[in-house]
Amino acid sequence: MEEDEFLKKVRALKALGRAKANQTHHVAFQKELDAMGNDRGYCLLVVSTLENNLDEVIDRHVADFNKEDYDAFFDGNGAAGSLSRKISLLQALKVIGPVTRRNLNIVREIRNAFAHGKIPITFETPEVKALCEELRLINPLDPADRNPDNHIGPTPRDRFHDVVATAMLMLAIHLGLRPAPAGSKFQLGNSLP
Repeated sequence: MEEDEFLKKVRALKALGRAKANQTHHVAFQKELDAMGNDRGYCLLVVSTLENNLDEVIDRHVADFNKEDYDAFFDGNGAAGSLSRKISLLQALKVIGPVTRRNLNIVREIRNAFAHGKIPITFETPEVKALCEELRLINPLDPADRNPDNHIGPTPRDRFHDVVATAMLMLAIHLGLRPAPAGSKFQLGNSLP
């Protein structure tokens, strides 16, 4: 009986982790991010939000799954059980292209360093900074514009933020959750470059 209660609690926690966020949640989360002074916590929170956005896109493709199949699909060993698998799945579904896939994989590697690093690291740590320099901002007004320095902040953390925020904006536009910016060539349903 105790094991059943434990498993119930684990399932409840997993359900909480997959709960959909509303506008109030987004505002509260942004306040939490804005107050985040350390790079490790900031990175983990912002990439968690990005991963939730990727989940929303994948959800649209598995909407017909029954609960058991859905849970197995997103379980740690499932097809969408890790950030790496989600990125590969989104490219296979033609939601993202090579630039976005590369950016997301760089973001994933940086997140993993912050999550699993045993020594203090920041966005200014040479290895982190070097990978941040590889990130390429996609201009949501013109996704064909490949200038990596368009509207990008001067620090590695700024670059990381700008790339992740732009990817989240473009995913929201792709899903129809946000309108495209005025004059944008990127519209509802478009694949990210």
